[in-house]
Amino acid sequence: MRGLRPSLLLSFCLLAPEVKAKDAWLEARSEHFTIVTDGSKGVAEDVLEDLEQLRRLITQSLPSHPVTSPLPTGIYAFRNEKSMRSFQPMGEGKPEDWAAMFRPRGHKNYIAFRADGGRDAVRELVFQQYLYLLLSYGKTSYPLWLRSGLSLFYGNAYISKGHAEVGKMHQRHRQELGEYRSLPLQELFAVTHASPYYRDASRRALFDAQAWALVHYLLIGRSPDGAQGLGRFLELLAEGQDETLAFQEAMKMPLAEIEAAVSLYIRKSLSLYWKVELEPLDAKRDFKINELPPAVAEARLGELLLAVGRIDEARARLEAAVEAAPDVPDAYEGLGFLYAAEKDSRSALTFLEKAVSKGASSPVVHYHYARILIDQYRGAGSETPETVRATAASALQKTLEADPSNADAARLFGFLRLFDGSAQEGVDVVKKALETNQGNAYLLFVLGQLYARQENYTAARAVYEHLLSRKLDPQLVADVRRQLDWVLAKIKAIP
Repeated sequence: MRGLRPSLLLSFCLLAPEVKAKDAWLEARSEHFTIVTDGSKGVAEDVLEDLEQLRRLITQSLPSHPVTSPLPTGIYAFRNEKSMRSFQPMGEGKPEDWAAMFRPRGHKNYIAFRADGGRDAVRELVFQQYLYLLLSYGKTSYPLWLRSGLSLFYGNAYISKGHAEVGKMHQRHRQELGEYRSLPLQELFAVTHASPYYRDASRRALFDAQAWALVHYLLIGRSPDGAQGLGRFLELLAEGQDETLAFQEAMKMPLAEIEAAVSLYIRKSLSLYWKVELEPLDAKRDFKINELPPAVAEARLGELLLAVGRIDEARARLEAAVEAAPDVPDAYEGLGFLYAAEKDSRSALTFLEKAVSKGASSPVVHYHYARILIDQYRGAGSETPETVRATAASALQKTLEADPSNADAARLFGFLRLFDGSAQEGVDVVKKALETNQGNAYLLFVLGQLYARQENYTAARAVYEHLLSRKLDPQLVADVRRQLDWVLAKIKAIP
């Protein structure tokens, strides 16, 4: 493998015997990361150290970008290709061959990779997948070329104890750009996950190299105005502007001039890189590494199978884990999310309720339990039994105690407080969440309703009118207009 990106690897045709959780599986924890691995303790420590260093590098060089995920992240380090094969996505009836992969799901993010390529190769794989994760929960949705370019730019970073070298050219990029098979920027911007330039290995190599080169030009070749331009570009995209027009406006140059500048830069300046000073990391003493009980390991592996779409195998592992350890919440959580993915709300609720009763600590589990509990009544809060509202609110409080910024939990908690005489508590929770989720339209909509419930019609009107001044989902616009009309009628009726 030797550090090749997973998209460039050929598919394997042979099937290996399934990896069972009876093999020794370790859980390794640092301050910010948790890894499940069937590899050695040393590999786990290396990966934790590299991730902690990369997190610090991103914090220093991209201080405005969040480095804490709103969802938990499961990281799996497989000792070799054979070990990972049984957990690869299926394609054309056989496991695909990815050296590393990132799978975002509504309840959790998943990163999996092979740890048998030597530390430098493993570091590159892990960095790129972690960067995909970081870029997935920024405030603005990153275009595919920018997400790929940034993950490659930082993913090839060399980090030592005192500094990081960022932006060095990878050998495969040198080959693609040396041949100079140019991909025009208009075509680069048009690439999607379904495009041949993303799905076909040979074309993907050019897409990756071109995306990396453009990011390199902007961050190093045009420093600091290139980075500022990227920030402005993302702001314009968030406002709904066309990508090409937004890019030209943000960079203050026509696209043709930018292409010419990038072409010249590729020929002359790609050997440049950043050297970022880092304070030495002395965190290994805080690493905690323990062997997972077999049933817990089985549940974690079942989760990963669910994330890659191998549903029947996931169900078998999770059910086996429940049978082996009926008092452990992990497998109940996995089965709850499995049935939720299958749109079987009744079964999902049953298993999430069991997970909660068995002591599940994950804030995400408590949120989804509350959400599915309330969804039984189709969102009609006034028709939801008081005992159900109380149970859901209690579950949401556990989520919000762990993460007061959880916008979904705060919104649902505020909604429930519309019906039980505790509107002020709802206002406090929603306003707290808005400190982190500034401008979140759905939180603001609930805040307006809570103000109206308190008969603070002036405050409710101000919230609704602010929302209508923005570009929103048409259904939300209709709901806001309806609420505003009701509030205006109340204001008009005041003597």
